[in-house]
Amino acid sequence: MRAFGSYLIGIFTLAGLIAAGGAVAQPAPSLFVVMGPADAALFAAGLDAVIPAEPSPLLTGCHPPVSGSVCLPGDLVQPAPPPPPGPYDLVPAEIESVEDWRPLVEMFFEPGDVDRAVRVISCESRGVSSAKNPTSTASGLFQHLASQWRTRSAKAGWAGSDVFDPVANVAVAAWLVYEGGGWSHWNASGGCW
Repeated sequence: MRAFGSYLIGIFTLAGLIAAGGAVAQPAPSLFVVMGPADAALFAAGLDAVIPAEPSPLLTGCHPPVSGSVCLPGDLVQPAPPPPPGPYDLVPAEIESVEDWRPLVEMFFEPGDVDRAVRVISCESRGVSSAKNPTSTASGLFQHLASQWRTRSAKAGWAGSDVFDPVANVAVAAWLVYEGGGWSHWNASGGCW
């Protein structure tokens, strides 16, 4: 309370607002009313005169409290940090090199496997998420085969995803490495990576 100096924060519930002449018809969350020293003295004496019939306009951010303002409880709490980025936030807008895929790969592969996964992407698709092998059905960053994609993507938790969806393509590749036989799925390009 010392941080608020000579201010006093009074908590008024619905009953207090109605008694003060407030026009509240529905239950409302408690409000924090910030009063200056003179208003606080009147309030402490139990006089209703310190409670305005119409609350002052709500202020955004009640730090520091301003006399006569009404602050909602959420205004007194620091905002939560933004959530961490999701996998689709890590898809690069423009691809300059295969390294642009590294943040996405790091989301699905264990740290010791990230470099190898990026090298496999480089060998298989050169980092082009829409890559399609001209002589087979291999597609996407990791060049998944069309005959295997439906089953593997479903087992990996990405049922119904398009093979050209870079997030699903990387996620299914990671599932193959850790749950479906390791790096052997890319043996054909093993000399490259």
